[in-house]
Amino acid sequence: MPFHYLVEREGGTGKVIRTFVYGPSGVTEREPDAHGKIRRRFVFSKDSHEIFEYMGEKDERVRRSLRYGEGHATLSDGGRAGKVIRTYQFHPDGTEIRERDGTRFGRVVRTFVFDPRGVLEKEGEEFRETRMFVFETGRSLITEKIGGWYGTPGRIYECENVDPAIFSKPEAFLQFLFVTE
Repeated sequence: MPFHYLVEREGGTGKVIRTFVYGPSGVTEREPDAHGKIRRRFVFSKDSHEIFEYMGEKDERVRRSLRYGEGHATLSDGGRAGKVIRTYQFHPDGTEIRERDGTRFGRVVRTFVFDPRGVLEKEGEEFRETRMFVFETGRSLITEKIGGWYGTPGRIYECENVDPAIFSKPEAFLQFLFVTE
């Protein structure tokens, strides 16, 4: 079975920042290449539909967790039963995610709008465009543009043995954000 990599590069210089190695049980973030030191580990829990973040290779304390529910997801800080710091509400037709501060009644911090070519991030509900994630399937790239569609490249993610289009679905895109931010 081939390894699956997501290599993060600076947009202007192309310098490798870090590498994400995908496996059956989760994702490891390494610096800067696939053989570098492990910075963080993300472990998938199929029973609870949750992803747990651990620091380093040996630390067993959960730093953050992302839990999926019906039509939403929550980001908790401080362990498995930590405080909910963000709630993500999925639009039923899959065209939008609203990120709220705290619980589902918190203020809208960001809105992610899904398009067949990428995902647009906006401040709040209807404010300015801050980033655009463009999925370039033919080139196996995800390009993050600062400022929207016509912005400057901030980071580039090279996908090795991973189809970038997989991250164009709301649940998978949220996983991508959780791992890369």
